[in-house]
Amino acid sequence: MADPIANRGARVVGPMLGYYSDLASGYLNPQNARIESLQFRVRVDPAGTITYSTPAVQIVSDYSFVLRRIIGFSLGGNESLGNAAALIDFNFVEQGRSFSVFKRNVAFAAVVDQPMEWDGCYICVPGTAFDVTWSIDTTRWASLVGTSREVGVQLLGDLVSARAAGGQ
Repeated sequence: MADPIANRGARVVGPMLGYYSDLASGYLNPQNARIESLQFRVRVDPAGTITYSTPAVQIVSDYSFVLRRIIGFSLGGNESLGNAAALIDFNFVEQGRSFSVFKRNVAFAAVVDQPMEWDGCYICVPGTAFDVTWSIDTTRWASLVGTSREVGVQLLGDLVSARAAGGQ
């Protein structure tokens, strides 16, 4: 087993270190990066039909949205979801490229108890509209849930100016 004390001064190289280095060096000016939180909700009736979903969000034209974390929530509290969480899937659509972020839809149950996060990022094109597509298992919803539910996803990330390269 490697001695953890011997490696104490070693630098771990990765995307976050590069990001912090770009900020600290002035390559990426603080005014060119902003924190963003986008929220999308969906309302499902007792039959499993979507009756409302939040419209797409237009990203400011000069900025790319860098997706870092996804959190799922329920308006009635996550503990009240029961079987509903397992019957909902979602995906993000970057309308600027008409491109789905994930190859397959993500199970809503995967983001309810714990945020989905990664040490990388997804970067959308500047000024795109960002949307969520929802999929409900209507065959099982009526018998396993049988009531209305409203759930959502919170997308956390950064807005980075297209002019940020080179510290301009």
